[in-house]
Amino acid sequence: RALIADGWEEDVKSGATRAFRKGVGKRVVIHYHPKKTYGAKLLQALIKDIGWSEDDLKKLKLIKSSFRHS
Repeated sequence: RALIADGWEEDVKSGATRAFRKGVGKRVVIHYHPKKTYGAKLLQALIKDIGWSEDDLKKLKLIKSSFRHS
């Protein structure tokens, strides 16, 4: 859902594999397994491949904004 919210379009769906594209030349393939979670290393690699920054993750509400006391 976050990819779609960020403007990615589903390109190809085959079994558990889903490919998404955004613009020209940006494509990511994800092995989708409902009700399963991805490990930290895989999530880190996906975020890097997708090109999301910390601000992008906050905007998509995937992480909470950090609250800092002065």
